[in-house]
Amino acid sequence: MSRKIILFIATSIDGYIADANGGVKWLDENVHGSERDDSYTKMYSQIDTVVLGRKTYDQVVNELFPERYIYEDKMTYVVTSQKRKDLSEVNFVDESPIELIKSLKNKSGRDIWIVGGQRLIDPLVKNNLIDQYILTTMPIFLGEGIRLFDHLGSTVPVRLIETYAKNELVYSIYERGE
Repeated sequence: MSRKIILFIATSIDGYIADANGGVKWLDENVHGSERDDSYTKMYSQIDTVVLGRKTYDQVVNELFPERYIYEDKMTYVVTSQKRKDLSEVNFVDESPIELIKSLKNKSGRDIWIVGGQRLIDPLVKNNLIDQYILTTMPIFLGEGIRLFDHLGSTVPVRLIETYAKNELVYSIYERGE
């Protein structure tokens, strides 16, 4: 069985993954309730690899979790044209997201999580390389910011597998269509 490529990401009702300044503080500020929600934990337990764009990686290590690398227990690939020295748990790769994902999918291992951002996600969606979409809709309209999907240019078929709500967050799970 081959590895699944998973996009697990949160979005505003109007389709933004970050505010106009690239910030994501609104994510934590808009979880209402105390219902147990293990959606992230379930997904995270089935992967062994994370793939991020350079801006998302920089945001994770400089703003969100500067004290330690939050994905240190997973193999990480950061897609970037900047020359950076690999770290023990982080590989900086200067190749297209499409080629990287095709290569990783053919290697043995567990599932692969596409963390973000848009410049990484869009080519994978356009080329129908994401096997499962777990989209978490936050109860807020941002009005502007960085869109989850931007001008895909073609139809990408998916099938709805499941929806559920926890703490006013709506989870929609889709699988790649054919």
